[in-house]
Amino acid sequence: MTDTVVEHRDMSTSLQPRARAGAIPPAIAVIERPHRKLWTLYVLRALLTGPGLVLLLPLLYFRFHSMRYRFDAEGVHALGHPSFVARST
Repeated sequence: MTDTVVEHRDMSTSLQPRARAGAIPPAIAVIERPHRKLWTLYVLRALLTGPGLVLLLPLLYFRFHSMRYRFDAEGVHALGHPSFVARST
């Protein structure tokens, strides 16, 4: 029986996104709100829930209208939501 040598490679570094300065096009960098078509999708999903429309539509309405984010070289950052705001310790 022959011994098989298994090479172990550290994949943690290759799975990390690589931030490059200036990698985001200006048209994307200025986006802070979702597109109106997302609201259309939310309404269609709520309609498909049948009676759940009464509970789901207000939830999705407030989710859509409070959604704010920012794109930069490090990724996507949520803006203005208390659970995403960095707290100083």
